[in-house]
Amino acid sequence: MRKLTPILILMLFGIYVQAQEADSIRVIPPAAFAKEIDSIPEPQLIDVRTAKEYREGHIQGAVHYDVLQEKRFLRQVRRLDRAKPVLLYCRSGKRSHHAAALLQRMGFSEIIELKGGYLAWSSQ
Repeated sequence: MRKLTPILILMLFGIYVQAQEADSIRVIPPAAFAKEIDSIPEPQLIDVRTAKEYREGHIQGAVHYDVLQEKRFLRQVRRLDRAKPVLLYCRSGKRSHHAAALLQRMGFSEIIELKGGYLAWSSQ
Protein backbone atom coordinates (compact mmCIF):
# COMPACT_ATOMS: atom_id res chain seq x y z
CA MET A 1 0.00 0.00 0.00
CA ARG A 2 2.89 2.39 0.76
CA LYS A 3 4.16 2.00 -2.79
CA LEU A 4 0.76 2.79 -4.26
CA THR A 5 0.26 6.06 -2.39
CA PRO A 6 2.93 8.08 -4.26
CA ILE A 7 1.70 6.67 -7.56
CA LEU A 8 -1.89 7.66 -6.79
CA ILE A 9 -0.79 11.15 -5.74
CA LEU A 10 1.15 11.60 -8.99
CA MET A 11 -1.81 10.36 -11.05
CA LEU A 12 -4.22 12.73 -9.31
CA PHE A 13 -1.80 15.63 -9.74
CA GLY A 14 -1.48 14.82 -13.46
CA ILE A 15 -5.26 14.78 -13.86
CA TYR A 16 -5.54 18.11 -12.00
CA VAL A 17 -2.86 19.77 -14.16
CA GLN A 18 -4.44 18.46 -17.36
CA ALA A 19 -7.85 19.81 -16.31
CA GLN A 20 -6.35 23.21 -15.54
CA GLU A 21 -4.60 23.34 -18.92
CA ALA A 22 -7.77 22.41 -20.79
CA ASP A 23 -9.55 25.34 -19.15
CA SER A 24 -7.14 27.85 -20.71
CA ILE A 25 -8.24 27.03 -24.31
CA ARG A 26 -11.76 27.67 -25.60
CA VAL A 27 -12.96 26.87 -29.12
CA ILE A 28 -15.96 29.00 -30.03
CA PRO A 29 -18.11 29.57 -33.15
CA PRO A 30 -17.78 32.68 -35.34
CA ALA A 31 -20.61 34.70 -33.73
CA ALA A 32 -19.17 34.21 -30.24
CA PHE A 33 -15.65 34.91 -31.55
CA ALA A 34 -16.86 38.23 -33.00
CA LYS A 35 -18.38 39.14 -29.63
CA GLU A 36 -15.08 38.34 -27.90
CA ILE A 37 -13.19 40.59 -30.32
CA ASP A 38 -15.64 43.43 -29.68
CA SER A 39 -15.62 42.99 -25.90
CA ILE A 40 -11.84 43.05 -25.40
CA PRO A 41 -10.08 46.41 -25.51
CA GLU A 42 -7.12 46.07 -27.91
CA PRO A 43 -7.63 42.34 -28.59
CA GLN A 44 -4.60 40.16 -29.27
CA LEU A 45 -6.05 38.73 -32.49
CA ILE A 46 -3.66 36.44 -34.34
CA ASP A 47 -4.02 34.95 -37.83
CA VAL A 48 -1.71 31.90 -37.87
CA ARG A 49 -2.05 31.12 -41.59
CA THR A 50 0.54 31.69 -44.31
CA ALA A 51 1.31 35.17 -45.62
CA LYS A 52 -0.46 34.36 -48.90
CA GLU A 53 -3.63 33.29 -47.06
CA TYR A 54 -3.49 36.41 -44.89
CA ARG A 55 -3.17 38.68 -47.95
CA GLU A 56 -6.18 36.98 -49.56
CA GLY A 57 -8.36 38.07 -46.64
CA HIS A 58 -8.29 38.24 -42.87
CA ILE A 59 -10.32 39.40 -39.89
CA GLN A 60 -10.01 43.15 -39.40
CA GLY A 61 -7.43 43.97 -36.73
CA ALA A 62 -5.66 40.60 -36.92
CA VAL A 63 -1.88 40.42 -36.99
CA HIS A 64 -0.13 37.73 -39.00
CA TYR A 65 2.09 35.21 -37.19
CA ASP A 66 2.55 32.09 -39.36
CA VAL A 67 2.59 29.08 -37.01
CA LEU A 68 4.21 26.94 -39.74
CA GLN A 69 7.33 29.06 -39.25
CA GLU A 70 7.44 27.90 -35.65
CA LYS A 71 10.68 29.52 -34.45
CA ARG A 72 9.61 32.90 -35.81
CA PHE A 73 6.08 32.38 -34.44
CA LEU A 74 7.45 31.72 -30.95
CA ARG A 75 9.59 34.89 -31.10
CA GLN A 76 6.58 36.94 -32.21
CA VAL A 77 4.17 35.67 -29.54
CA ARG A 78 6.70 36.33 -26.77
CA ARG A 79 5.81 40.03 -27.24
CA LEU A 80 2.17 39.39 -26.31
CA ASP A 81 0.70 39.93 -22.85
CA ARG A 82 0.27 36.46 -21.30
CA ALA A 83 -2.32 37.73 -18.83
CA LYS A 84 -4.67 38.95 -21.60
CA PRO A 85 -6.79 36.72 -23.84
CA VAL A 86 -5.31 35.70 -27.18
CA LEU A 87 -7.70 35.03 -30.06
CA LEU A 88 -6.42 32.65 -32.75
CA TYR A 89 -7.63 31.48 -36.11
CA CYS A 90 -6.36 29.70 -39.21
CA ARG A 91 -8.13 28.41 -42.30
CA SER A 92 -10.13 25.56 -40.75
CA GLY A 93 -8.92 25.06 -37.18
CA LYS A 94 -5.97 22.66 -37.28
CA ARG A 95 -3.12 25.18 -37.25
CA SER A 96 -4.82 27.36 -34.64
CA HIS A 97 -5.13 24.30 -32.41
CA HIS A 98 -1.38 23.73 -32.75
CA ALA A 99 -0.72 27.42 -32.03
CA ALA A 100 -3.00 27.28 -28.97
CA ALA A 101 -1.03 24.34 -27.59
CA LEU A 102 2.23 26.27 -28.06
CA LEU A 103 0.81 29.34 -26.29
CA GLN A 104 -0.52 27.18 -23.48
CA ARG A 105 2.95 25.70 -22.90
CA MET A 106 4.32 29.26 -22.79
CA GLY A 107 1.96 30.15 -19.95
CA PHE A 108 -0.78 32.14 -21.66
CA SER A 109 -3.78 32.20 -19.34
CA GLU A 110 -6.65 32.47 -21.85
CA ILE A 111 -6.60 31.26 -25.45
CA ILE A 112 -9.66 31.48 -27.68
CA GLU A 113 -9.80 29.63 -31.01
CA LEU A 114 -12.22 30.31 -33.85
CA LYS A 115 -14.14 27.09 -34.49
CA GLY A 116 -13.99 26.26 -38.19
CA GLY A 117 -11.37 28.95 -38.82
CA TYR A 118 -11.53 31.67 -41.44
CA LEU A 119 -13.67 29.44 -43.66
CA ALA A 120 -16.43 29.48 -41.05
CA TRP A 121 -15.91 33.21 -40.39
CA SER A 122 -16.19 34.20 -44.05
CA SER A 123 -19.27 32.05 -44.65
CA GLN A 124 -21.38 33.62 -41.89
